[in-house]
Amino acid sequence: MLRQNARTFVKLSAFIFIVHLTRLENSGTTHQPATALPFSSSPRWAAQLKDGSSAFCDGGSISTRTCMFENLCYFSEHDEFVLLHGTQSVFSGLPADRQSAFLPASALFDENGHLRQHVTYHHGQHLVFKRFNPGNLMHVIHDDLLPVYLTQREYSVSGNEPLQLIAVDSHPQSPFKQLYDAVSRKRVILKAELGERRVTCFQSAVVGLRKETTWYQYGFSRPQGPINNTRADGKLIRQFASSVRRTLKVNEQETNNVHSHFRAVLLSRSMNRIILNAEQLVNSLQEQLNCQVHVASIEMSPLEELIEHVSHADILIGMHGGSIALAAFLPPNSALVELFPYAVPAAAYTPYKTLASLPGMNISYGSWENTWQENTVTHPEYPTIFGGISHLSVSEQEQIMASSQVGEHQCCSNPEWLFRIYQDTHLDIPSVLKVVQATWDNAISLRNRCL
Repeated sequence: MLRQNARTFVKLSAFIFIVHLTRLENSGTTHQPATALPFSSSPRWAAQLKDGSSAFCDGGSISTRTCMFENLCYFSEHDEFVLLHGTQSVFSGLPADRQSAFLPASALFDENGHLRQHVTYHHGQHLVFKRFNPGNLMHVIHDDLLPVYLTQREYSVSGNEPLQLIAVDSHPQSPFKQLYDAVSRKRVILKAELGERRVTCFQSAVVGLRKETTWYQYGFSRPQGPINNTRADGKLIRQFASSVRRTLKVNEQETNNVHSHFRAVLLSRSMNRIILNAEQLVNSLQEQLNCQVHVASIEMSPLEELIEHVSHADILIGMHGGSIALAAFLPPNSALVELFPYAVPAAAYTPYKTLASLPGMNISYGSWENTWQENTVTHPEYPTIFGGISHLSVSEQEQIMASSQVGEHQCCSNPEWLFRIYQDTHLDIPSVLKVVQATWDNAISLRNRCL
């Protein structure tokens, strides 16, 4: 039980913990009981609810506080998580200003012991969290799944039994649902599935995610860049990658160290940020560098196929974007070459360079920038979120079009940044091959030092 594991904690996020009692009491809503049985004949878990919730917390502020809960309940009608104050409640480490923000456990029952609410009770251990941006693979891996992986390892108290993930954000189903399910080893439950006008209670719930594994900040308060003192390293990331491969039944055979050609995966894009002469690049890699090339698209290729090809690649090549996060599945002593559109300086946008440089990753990194304005195709007509600038004044449009380098900015709606990052690019093949060769030579040097 939770009280026997009070040493186990997890970050408490701001989206949970406070219930607005006046809103619950004065809503004027009449709830039909889920069952007409008296309390004495109700399911055994009803008695547990009547005993109340418990919470064990550590930390002095909302940013450092960690908590684990017993009998945590979600009221879908009010989009609130609440704690039930009962005769057996234990609240350890809660700040004084939160002690009054509870709903009495008796509020779920009438004077005859009948349940007032439609209550669903989930047994076992749960991990309640918010997905950051489930439509972008970088955010999926970096902000959600690596923290989920670490949290599961630290807070599962039932051996190898994974925590049931409950995503309480308002995002729709992720296109990378397979990855979420693979990490959790159970189907992730979304908030929308908890039902309307219902109460859902969890026997045991960890709230929030351990974020020590994040290595990059996206520029919400200052220009983006690496996070200092991250706990992320090659050992942890490769354990994560191996776990995902096993669950997805992806072949984990390691890349051979000796072969006559090196194997490259070229990530293509079909919607935007397109490599306009990708076929020419493939032919040049094959003919001039004796490279076996597999072209893959995150938009078209099955996820298992993508992960398998990257897991056996010597080098991964692609335009800056979320799909480059697949570098987390590269084998040791491999290489990553990241391509950047015109006017986008590689030195200012380094989430994947940072990933490759983490201790123990042993990935050689190289970047290429398009420095030829005539080799870019811009799209001022695109929607604003994809870099369109037709909504701006003529002078602002002209200033952006004339710019040769995106200036420092914060996330996430800088029009110059969006305009430039969503350009299509005609690669200068000789200069790209030069970067690929140099990056691969460095990887071979690292490999030889490890032998």
